[in-house]
Amino acid sequence: MASNLYALHAVKINATTLTQVGNLAMTNELADHLISNGTGQPVFISTQTASPTFSFQTTELKRVLDLLATPWRGLKIEDGVESPVIMYLQKIDEFGARSVAAGSFITVTIANALIVPMTLPFSDGPAATITLQVIPIATSVETAPVVVATAQNDPSLTLTADEVFTAGPCRINAATISPTANVNVQNGSIEFGIQTEIIRGDGVIWPKQVSIVGQNPVARLTLTDHTPLSALGMAGTAQGADDSTIFLTKCTQDGARVARATAQHISFAFDAGRIHCPGFNSGAVNAMTSQLEIRPTFDGTNVIAAVNTATAIT
Repeated sequence: MASNLYALHAVKINATTLTQVGNLAMTNELADHLISNGTGQPVFISTQTASPTFSFQTTELKRVLDLLATPWRGLKIEDGVESPVIMYLQKIDEFGARSVAAGSFITVTIANALIVPMTLPFSDGPAATITLQVIPIATSVETAPVVVATAQNDPSLTLTADEVFTAGPCRINAATISPTANVNVQNGSIEFGIQTEIIRGDGVIWPKQVSIVGQNPVARLTLTDHTPLSALGMAGTAQGADDSTIFLTKCTQDGARVARATAQHISFAFDAGRIHCPGFNSGAVNAMTSQLEIRPTFDGTNVIAAVNTATAIT
């Protein structure tokens, strides 16, 4: 019995190949014209609108953040200007592993799209991941924005696994809540909070335009350091002139962690907004943990949060 199983192999975005990928999902929001007659039963159906979107995760944080450049603005993929998004799915052999035989790949190609980051969870254990959303739009009024091709040959991509990041310390208004000698950040997330709007018209079923209409990011942390309880107060505090910074620590191949003084770590810096402690948890046995939330605002000049993918932890 021939196998018809496939698994995600790689994703290529504007000629940048991501191979530490997973959790690919497609959602197609469909609306139909469904018409009944005197029988009380539908007798006519046609597609009114179709809006496919894709999402996937990767642990290649630096590669993705560098590709996005300014994550809060997303990444434009325009037909004829940038190289397309291509998702590669590889066949799994029956009684075997991944197939490299001719015709053993499926490709999903998107020539026009907006790519936005959704969430970046991290912890003091597993590798941090970033989830990207790919929102395709039509290249022409009668052409689907997504092309699926079966029986494709091996794309012969260079498969790497060279980027892993985990939680690092944080600084609130430049004061170290997680000091170097006592790492207290347990987990957290960067929620990019990008709001998009899809526009269609002229009787075309496919999206004709997608735009970013809002950004409402939030950074969340869980700490075993309870300084926020007293330092921030119940009402929270304003972000001061000294940035609040969240660091992600780079892990080494066949090692442990890159030295903190080496500029290979990632940071998110916030220079305006508000910081508060939404709560804490404590039991009779487990250590007490506090939650910290940073809600940045636009200061009128700088990006809402500055990302550095080649920084030392200071």
